[in-house]
Amino acid sequence: MKKWVVVFVVLLVGAVMFVGRGGVAKRANTFPPQIATGGGHSCRIVSPGTVECWGANFAGQLGNGTLGSAVAVAGPTVPLGANARVIATGSNHTCAILTDNTVRCWGANGEGQLGNNTKVSSSTPVTSAVTDAKDIAAGNGHTCAVLNNGTVQCWGSNQFGQLGNGTKVPSSVPVAVSNITDASQVAAGIGHTCVLRTGGSVSCWGSGPLGTGANSDVPVAVPGITGATVVVAGLSNGCALLAAGTVTCWGAGSVGELGDGALTSRAAPGLVSGVNRATAIAIGGSHGCAVVALGEVLCWGGNVSGQLGILLPTNAMCGPVNYPCSPTPAKVPGITGAVDVAVGDSHTCVIFPGARVACWGWNGFGQLGNGEAAAQSGVAEMTSSARPVFVTRKALSVSGNSGGHSCAVLPNGTARCWGENLNGQLGDGTIGTGANPGSATPVAVAGLSNVQQISAGGNHTCALLFDASLRCWGKAVFGQVGAPGGSADKPLPAPVGGPMVVGVGLGRHMSCLIRSGIGSGGISSLRCWGVNNNGQLGVGSSQPLCSGTLVAVPLPCTNVPVQAQVTEVVQVRGGIEHTCALRANGGVWCWGQNLFGQLGAGTGSLPRAVLGVGRAVALAVGPNHNCALLADGTVQCWGDNRQGQVGIAASTNPVTVPNVVTGISDARAVIAGGDFSCALLGNGTIRCWGDNRLGLLGNPTAGNGSSTPVAVTGVTDATHIAAAGSALNACAVIESGGVMCWGANGSGELGRGTRSSFSATPAAVIGLP
Repeated sequence: MKKWVVVFVVLLVGAVMFVGRGGVAKRANTFPPQIATGGGHSCRIVSPGTVECWGANFAGQLGNGTLGSAVAVAGPTVPLGANARVIATGSNHTCAILTDNTVRCWGANGEGQLGNNTKVSSSTPVTSAVTDAKDIAAGNGHTCAVLNNGTVQCWGSNQFGQLGNGTKVPSSVPVAVSNITDASQVAAGIGHTCVLRTGGSVSCWGSGPLGTGANSDVPVAVPGITGATVVVAGLSNGCALLAAGTVTCWGAGSVGELGDGALTSRAAPGLVSGVNRATAIAIGGSHGCAVVALGEVLCWGGNVSGQLGILLPTNAMCGPVNYPCSPTPAKVPGITGAVDVAVGDSHTCVIFPGARVACWGWNGFGQLGNGEAAAQSGVAEMTSSARPVFVTRKALSVSGNSGGHSCAVLPNGTARCWGENLNGQLGDGTIGTGANPGSATPVAVAGLSNVQQISAGGNHTCALLFDASLRCWGKAVFGQVGAPGGSADKPLPAPVGGPMVVGVGLGRHMSCLIRSGIGSGGISSLRCWGVNNNGQLGVGSSQPLCSGTLVAVPLPCTNVPVQAQVTEVVQVRGGIEHTCALRANGGVWCWGQNLFGQLGAGTGSLPRAVLGVGRAVALAVGPNHNCALLADGTVQCWGDNRQGQVGIAASTNPVTVPNVVTGISDARAVIAGGDFSCALLGNGTIRCWGDNRLGLLGNPTAGNGSSTPVAVTGVTDATHIAAAGSALNACAVIESGGVMCWGANGSGELGRGTRSSFSATPAAVIGLP
């Protein structure tokens, strides 16, 4: 699929491409919360004015004192020494105005863009010479600040005249912009700069979209703009938010970045179609977005990495390189209550009250902040998300399972597991006994330090590392950990599957990985191993019988990954004896056992499309039922419904046609566990439905169960949720800190330090940050 090849090219270009100030629609003197996005990184201000950054860090642009290592979660706090009130991100540097109006910058400084009279980059903040700033913007290699007296000072690269002082001489100290004394806000592009002036006019200078069709190294008025309240600058265009709530844009438009329905560039400003009552705007590399009434978000332009927050029809292509795009604004599903938006090169972020952030689009450097990234391996697949995902600063991900253990990835890339360990599934080198079956508190998985994703199966576990390799451990009797040497359990992580792994999913006694399509025509492949008694490996044929004294009943299995007959896979999940995959076009394919309708209306050991599923963006597989999160934020489920886990009355069973779950309209994630299902909503709450006899719904008042969603008690700021296989518990990563779990606890899988039958009330796992 050639789309992925195009995405990889964008990543390489994006590393040097501007996203000036992230296109953030920052008004002067606006106080926290704030969000800004750069070429490959993002930053936010949280109360009382601390700054957290995440994403690419090859130039120290995260401000955490290190170079090179990307960070896929928010933080640590940038050491500013005082509270910040305005944040701006460039291509590879970041600046903040502190509450005393001084400026601190960090990151790349080869052009003098940090403003401290040197060209030495810094991974920690340095003091710029500006002492009276009220607004700031960062471009590709230059920075500009509006002072409280209405003048503007700029510093850094000036090859296009972007410093606005009538020369093309660079400067590592601030220089005054000519003829500007009434500025209130500034925006920076790759080679141009714009300011909002008193009375609502806009002036720009440099090379590119100045609104006049000509370049200038001193400010010129953008014609036809009056009553503007915000100005933003992108790679090759500019936009202004007008007092009426409409938006006008000018400059490049070949992929719809002007939002007027055309695919042509325009020197003079023109209105963006269908945007009214806008309160914030942002533009970046090839797309723009606006926050409108009720905090909804509209986006337009290029969408090769899902940066519009929508899945476009496969024929929605435009531009000279057949680029996925929408030349008119489209609503981002599931976003309400946003107060600001920031647009990067190929990703977008919105911020909500309380500094909660959701992002979507390209994630090769971890700039979405959800704990996932793959830039360090150069892998282009599975590094973008067309659906909004929450930024987290704590545990990256959590996975439950069908065998009584759970695992979490921590911000430092290590992993911890807890619960049953009778097969070595905790990965600490030990195997539990009858007297000591496991650990009721998290233990460190041995030898892993760069984990980006962890997945738990029946009694085995696998971790995907940032170097695009896979490690597995635990029960091996059916070959499910892929390790040679017989059927003895493997209590330590061991490599399996070779290089270029971009995804992993486990079932009860089998495992699957997604192999990158780079180097093979851009088409990803799916490879599975383990037991195959019902065709759950997707190869369409049986495997040799397992051998070894631990196998009571010989079953077909393999410890060598075999290629399933489905391609273009972006997500895979396994149940008890069936498997499902999400394909790049939003379709869901399933194979294996179908006693409960979990394959939909189809049957067989060969992968087939499930009919009736809408455009899916995420997939969840339970023991015998499945759920899909659709692009519009709704959820569909099908299969076993004996406890109402499909979302309709249990009297309807099985359900072979995907059912739209009532009351779920803004979901960000979905899980399917043992006879229950849950959805994480856009406001950070969780709703579950199905069996509640072991507290699986996380609501003590829900009785034995409910076929309609009920709220999980006490969870208000979740960023991730997890359950897998026939799991009888669920866990959530909490933005304010830690992991909370509920449900069965006979093996200590809730991580509370004790073992009990179950708990219907979510509580924190001990020992996780």
